[in-house]
Amino acid sequence: MIHAAIRNLSPEQAERPLGEGKWSVRETVLHLCTRDRVRLREMEAALRGTPASWMNYDDEQMSRVNAATMAPLHHLGWEEAVEQFDSTRELLLEALESVPDEPDEVWSEDHAFGWMFHRLPSHDIHHAEAIQLWRAAQGI
Repeated sequence: MIHAAIRNLSPEQAERPLGEGKWSVRETVLHLCTRDRVRLREMEAALRGTPASWMNYDDEQMSRVNAATMAPLHHLGWEEAVEQFDSTRELLLEALESVPDEPDEVWSEDHAFGWMFHRLPSHDIHHAEAIQLWRAAQGI
């Protein structure tokens, strides 16, 4: 869904903010990349039942974390940002494929691991829809 939302955007278009005080499309892609990196980093602990570090963050705390995790990648241009997202997502999917189906409870939303990964699709959809709405409004 993300790839459909960003397809055929130029680097210049990807730099435009999605609205006043909002990220650009490039920054949104970097955000998705950094959230995937956090999931990769916390995956083993979550499998053991440790809740995600951001589980109880409010919007302000999440904004600070997003800014801090995105800062090291902020210099990346559009193509590099997409490449980073793609390679990180591939690593995440490979890691997910290595997780055994059993025990079932780790895949439940009530388990720390399940909680973390049940939110991934809706998070992607949220950002993809925001980009698509922005594109429609911009006539892109």
